[in-house]
Amino acid sequence: MKLLYVIAAGAGLALTLNSCSIIQGSKYFQSSPHAVTTTKTTPAQPVKPVADAAPAQTAKPAEPVRTAKPAAPAQTAKPATADNSKNVVANNKADNNKVVNNTAVNEKTANKADNNKSGNKKKGKKGKGGKGKTAKTGPAGTLVPELEIAKAVAGEWAITAAGTMKISRDEDMPYICFVPDENRFYGSDGCNVLNGIYTVEGKTMTFRNVLATMRYCPGNDFEQKINAVVCDDNVVTLTMTRHKDRMVLDFRDSAGHKVLTLTRHNMDFINGYWFVKTVYGKSVKDEEANIFIDVNEQKIHGNTGCNYFNGNIHIDAANPGNIGFSGMAVTHMACDKGDQERNMLLALEDTASAKDAGDGTVKLYDHHGREVIVLQRGDVPGIGR
Repeated sequence: MKLLYVIAAGAGLALTLNSCSIIQGSKYFQSSPHAVTTTKTTPAQPVKPVADAAPAQTAKPAEPVRTAKPAAPAQTAKPATADNSKNVVANNKADNNKVVNNTAVNEKTANKADNNKSGNKKKGKKGKGGKGKTAKTGPAGTLVPELEIAKAVAGEWAITAAGTMKISRDEDMPYICFVPDENRFYGSDGCNVLNGIYTVEGKTMTFRNVLATMRYCPGNDFEQKINAVVCDDNVVTLTMTRHKDRMVLDFRDSAGHKVLTLTRHNMDFINGYWFVKTVYGKSVKDEEANIFIDVNEQKIHGNTGCNYFNGNIHIDAANPGNIGFSGMAVTHMACDKGDQERNMLLALEDTASAKDAGDGTVKLYDHHGREVIVLQRGDVPGIGR
């Protein structure tokens, strides 16, 4: 008997899902590839769909946008466009220490002479690093001409009010920084990082391609108010006023209602080279005791008459007039001016506010409003003012 051997091979079927990058807000989610291989004997049966596999989607190409670390998502931001992906959220100084360095000061005392003239009764909670109270606007100030607003808006502004709600915090103060050369902005609503594009035409500002991280921050009552203003295609009317010690920028809606108030320091008067005239009321007759202050770079350096020193400057935009010095590094040359040097460095450490006396001098005060240093403007050796 002739045996016939028949070998039947089952048809092999393999299904592989490719990984897909999906952009949602400022965070990228990477789906894990799924590979399913099913082997059946002839005839082949239909392959069941993989339960957890989703159709592959193609996201619009975009360069990665680096954002602050998000927590539980609360809302979904618009996908970034290729151009907007160049927004370097890292530039937002994510630690926000620059914005919120509350060297709070009792300005009511420190600026008493100026306040009596202007009627601007500013207040601040005493104590370095204490909770700074938002300064009242006071007099109307000088209105910045419409043609100058686009340039004058440049820089970092603290958001001190959302509608009628005043904002005052120890940390994570909301802010916006405008970069006119690139028509871009970045900032924080007090919880999440914001960035996007803006344009200024006359007195109107338009926001576009706005992105935000999605952290959940309970107890933030003004976050939604800020996001309702700084959002895609929203148009606001700008009013900018210049005061002696600060700039104020108001955003108004189409009905003329004030929706955001932003404040920026106006401390340029303290920039430059200074001789130390008095320390704690005691006269200093030493041309070697000098200080150079650079507000833009937030640096201070100088000479105690014995040793060189340098450090950092902190300005609280939400509390005009506030300034502090920290991180002082000093050389260690021995000399016979030990008392002068010690008092000078202590006075700088105690400084919490500054005021232009209007006679070529600037006075520095501690957080109790007591005068600690008087500076006399001088010429930089070999350069001039």
